[in-house]
Amino acid sequence: MPIRKNIAKKIIKIGTNGVKVVRKKIKENPEIAMETLKVASSAVAGIFLGIKNSKDKYVRVPDVRDLLVSDAKKVLSELGFDVHLILDKPNARYANERVEEVTRVVPNSKKLVKGSLIKVYYLDNFGLEESKNLAKVNKKKGNILDKFLKNKK
Repeated sequence: MPIRKNIAKKIIKIGTNGVKVVRKKIKENPEIAMETLKVASSAVAGIFLGIKNSKDKYVRVPDVRDLLVSDAKKVLSELGFDVHLILDKPNARYANERVEEVTRVVPNSKKLVKGSLIKVYYLDNFGLEESKNLAKVNKKKGNILDKFLKNKK
């Protein structure tokens, strides 16, 4: 048993070079080959199980932009995320959105660990009206600038 424990410690300590250690130990003492294989196979199985479990922790985050905020929260919560709803600031680019529609999601990663915080931004009536007003102002500024540049020529 002490030989097995020693080999297991070396495999774990050395990691990817553990195979070289196993090969060396078998050459030094051929009768421990079977014991070494038992330990090595357990270590390899443990490594693969660890890799699989770390991949299972990550969940693909669906694109919920343009969904109603209630639907987006339901979808993300069912996937195991901690969802916080936040009113977005008015912006001209949101002029064509709908009330209670998701405008952006932070972080916008493709995959996250289950339980991660996701901030879902949306607009209320006031935010949407202000966004439309900003878009009108920007359009007027653009028209004035165009006229100014045409007159300069």
